[in-house]
Amino acid sequence: MSEAKLEKQRVKELEALGCIVLKAEMLAPGFPDRMILWPGGRVTFEEYKVRPNDTTPLQERWIARLNAQGLVAEVVYFD
Repeated sequence: MSEAKLEKQRVKELEALGCIVLKAEMLAPGFPDRMILWPGGRVTFEEYKVRPNDTTPLQERWIARLNAQGLVAEVVYFD
């Protein structure tokens, strides 16, 4: 299955949990794919990858930078 279809499925799962899911990758090159606003005020960021693809150095820098600010940014791998 394509990354786009898997991402769409993930968004539906998050929305079913009451999350607001925003397309965030357009904010800056390498920025994580999605910003998730969780019920209760938590904010997380997810970068989506289909194995065996991996993140680029720029994506890794953004994830590290967000985590260094006390936010949660992670890579979600689809098998």
